[in-house]
Amino acid sequence: MKALVTGATGFVGSAIVRQLQEDGQQVKALVRKGSDLRNLEKLDIEIAYGDITDYDSVARAMQGCHSVYHGAAMVAFWVPRKDRHLFDWVNVEGSKNVFSAALKQDVEKVVYTSTISTIGSYGKDTPTTENHNFNLWGMSMEYEQSKYSAEFEAYRFAARGLPIVIVMPSAPLGARDIKPNPVGKLILDFLARRIPGYIDGGANFIDVDDVAYGHILAAKKGKVGDRYILGHENLSVVDLFSALEAISGVPAPKLKLPQAGAVKLAQILEFISDHITNQHPLYTAPMVKFSSLYYYLDTSKAKNELGFEPKSSVQQAAIKAIEWFLENDYLQVNDKNKSRIRQHLETQTLTPVFA
Repeated sequence: MKALVTGATGFVGSAIVRQLQEDGQQVKALVRKGSDLRNLEKLDIEIAYGDITDYDSVARAMQGCHSVYHGAAMVAFWVPRKDRHLFDWVNVEGSKNVFSAALKQDVEKVVYTSTISTIGSYGKDTPTTENHNFNLWGMSMEYEQSKYSAEFEAYRFAARGLPIVIVMPSAPLGARDIKPNPVGKLILDFLARRIPGYIDGGANFIDVDDVAYGHILAAKKGKVGDRYILGHENLSVVDLFSALEAISGVPAPKLKLPQAGAVKLAQILEFISDHITNQHPLYTAPMVKFSSLYYYLDTSKAKNELGFEPKSSVQQAAIKAIEWFLENDYLQVNDKNKSRIRQHLETQTLTPVFA
């Protein structure tokens, strides 16, 4: 049996590749030429060069594969205005290419990596389930809106007979975060003490290796045309920062920032980025609004129908992330502070630090 993985060089994709190998499956990775291949080094897999926006390369790569794990996507909170059309081009049109090729080649199962953002947030006391509707249109977040449209395409192809299952990971963290993703960047900013304060809010977090494990379960047990939340622990921002402080020894920010003021400042930073520097702003208005949500999740459906039980705590995942960032020289602090963080990590006994 051979599985094709799109987005295989990335954070989640490379974890899926490893999980498939642990499950005894052969893997073919669809990789763009010039991609950073560090996450695939020393792995016994087949590399197929191509791009999901090129149907022919996708169809060639899919030949001989019994299953497809489609995780490739354009993920960003901000890109230059001239590039914003790429969200739809990659995430929607690229996904349609993958689904179309899989349908034509009679692939046995497709697992599509969507995002929890295609459902939305309903507050601290109402954890989001698979039955909730998308409610983030007012945030002007191109990534989330493109993923919402791509998920709609997945349902359309399911109606045409494609055996597709949709998974929606929460916020992943852990090792091999080469880009890094938004949670990884938050951890790096925390360790470098670049976060002046916090905004009241919360989210669900999960080890990236558990996300990959959930993909394998979805392929084996998921209902065609259905979707499953892959999450673990609901944590407030304060809880998360307290945990990072306990793990690293770096003090958590204590200043609570007003959301309205933070949004206005972010809008100014965005204007400067859009019209002057063309560089990513420190943060954007959608990022601020998103961070102020309580994006808590109910993961009981995946547990009951897939048997999904995350193996690592978020604390363990955070330790793995920090260790990987240190080993790969991502942390922008002086050597003395790096040494302090390393020493503090060595003292960790993985006792619970969350409320």
